[in-house]
Amino acid sequence: MNSVNPNHAIDRDTSQARLRALARARHRERWADEVTMADKFEPPTTDESRRFLISFPFNGSMTPGLRECVWRAYLDLSRTAHGVGKLPDSKSLKSSTHALLERLLKEATERTPAWDGESYDMWHESQCACICRLYTKNGFTSFCVGQAQKWLNMSVKYTLTLNAVGMLPVEHADALRRVAHVPLDDFILTALRPYNPPRLGCSWSRVRDYKTYFDYQSWFRKESFSVKSALPETRDIDELLRFLPKLYSPVFKPIERWGGGTKNAQGIYTMPWPVYNETVEAFFRACSKECWTDFAYQPDIASEMLKSASAISSASLAQIKTMLTFCVRGERFCDGHWGAMIEEGRIRRLLNRLQEIREQ
Repeated sequence: MNSVNPNHAIDRDTSQARLRALARARHRERWADEVTMADKFEPPTTDESRRFLISFPFNGSMTPGLRECVWRAYLDLSRTAHGVGKLPDSKSLKSSTHALLERLLKEATERTPAWDGESYDMWHESQCACICRLYTKNGFTSFCVGQAQKWLNMSVKYTLTLNAVGMLPVEHADALRRVAHVPLDDFILTALRPYNPPRLGCSWSRVRDYKTYFDYQSWFRKESFSVKSALPETRDIDELLRFLPKLYSPVFKPIERWGGGTKNAQGIYTMPWPVYNETVEAFFRACSKECWTDFAYQPDIASEMLKSASAISSASLAQIKTMLTFCVRGERFCDGHWGAMIEEGRIRRLLNRLQEIREQ
């Protein structure tokens, strides 16, 4: 019988213990390195976070332009263009149509003088026909006005959205925003169905007659301009004013903490988000009521008004609605926007002006 040398077991245990100790030491070193790097890493600014989030729909571009707007808009209708990929020159067709849309978008956003409704409508009809002709010329005869309007309208919409957040210049943006067409698609048609709109007679993507499309567009314009919320009443003003001493208490902090801002084991970084005080949440819920919502507000105009203490001090109730709408909706585009509006004193000035109006 072979005898077991106890020293071998001791050596083996010692070796394993050393390996475990070495592994722990290396783990501590890596952890220390990560902590050191985290200390050196500066959190993204609000503007950087906003640009990072906005880049996702635009193929990850941190500086999206007209080309990215056209590309993004094409994705919104591409599922309806059955069979395009089977054409012999599908790649060439895709390239030429994208180039056409980019040229049209450049024309729409750089026009001088500013657009008016009639000139834009005439231009829109001719360009939808131009898009359809290009597809027909390349052997794809089933591309319809419904698809052309979706591509063109969404391209314009994305461009104006980027302009509203200061990421893309547009000549006479306000004028273009007023005359631009709403993209007809399932979302819009479903949302408007309770209001008895004109019947298209088919799905939006199969509309071939521009008049059918434009009749719906004209109806929408007429109805949307007639939808205006009533001005707030005294009780609505009082509801907001009750928040003033709470929001501006010396010990009050609108943002209790920031969540996220960490990197998981797979190296994926989670963007930070604010965890708001319940009072802030309640205040902006009150501001989101229909009586405080300006459905036709223009973000760039509202932003400039908010920057001016004199503009706020002389603002009408309707103008306060416009500025509050900007304050409420800004959180969608920029995490921490609500907190900034409070900390910078803009909400205080608006509420002080409301107090003056209430006492008149």
